[in-house]
Amino acid sequence: SPKDIIPSPPWWDSECTELVRRRDEEEENFVNNPSLDSFITFQKVNARTKRELSKKKYDGWSSFCESLSPRSPPSLLWKNINRSRGSYTDNNPSSNDPSVWLNDFLDRLAPPFVPSENCFPSSS
Repeated sequence: SPKDIIPSPPWWDSECTELVRRRDEEEENFVNNPSLDSFITFQKVNARTKRELSKKKYDGWSSFCESLSPRSPPSLLWKNINRSRGSYTDNNPSSNDPSVWLNDFLDRLAPPFVPSENCFPSSS
């Protein structure tokens, strides 16, 4: 569902997605066909992915820092820091309408199934 999607860090782009996809393909290839060649290929792709993602992070952070001015609000800085770290808080709750969440809440609070009286041993 859309609310489960965590937004990408500000520096993430399609090249990052492609690097991770390629790394995952090579890892799957190595797991399915374990050989020295597939291991070496995976190691090379994995190292390149780490190197490129690290460079993207650095360049993105440098670019953000250069865009700051003494008048930049601290909230902008902290929002970007949290996004870069992968910390995300949803400031938009899915719904404030009780009709959407009330039944689920009540079912968790007091489950709809209650055993009938004949399930309990009689005390007579």
